[in-house]
Amino acid sequence: MDTPHRLVDRTIDGALDGVKGVVNSVVGGLQSAGGQVVGALDMPLKETLGIKGPLHIVDDVLNGSANATKAFLNQGILGALQQFGEGVSKGLDEPLELMGASPKGLPFPF
Repeated sequence: MDTPHRLVDRTIDGALDGVKGVVNSVVGGLQSAGGQVVGALDMPLKETLGIKGPLHIVDDVLNGSANATKAFLNQGILGALQQFGEGVSKGLDEPLELMGASPKGLPFPF
């Protein structure tokens, strides 16, 4: 059984992974909706002239911004929090390892 600090770390990691999933879903939904709106507004130009309209420029810029925000949140802030938690857990594991015990092999009553 894991030590209490490892259980807390795993729980927090799971919660942060859930937040990452929400961020990905929201950004993906916004990008999909934006693509559909641009496609609908672009229809007259495509039908008459066979070209894409200028709205694709705006859509591409917004998609790039959304992807950058998603990466900043997922890999930046949330990823940093996960790395920090792992560092704290490793630090708390150290005294146990110095005593010759494995942090994952200690029997705890809870």
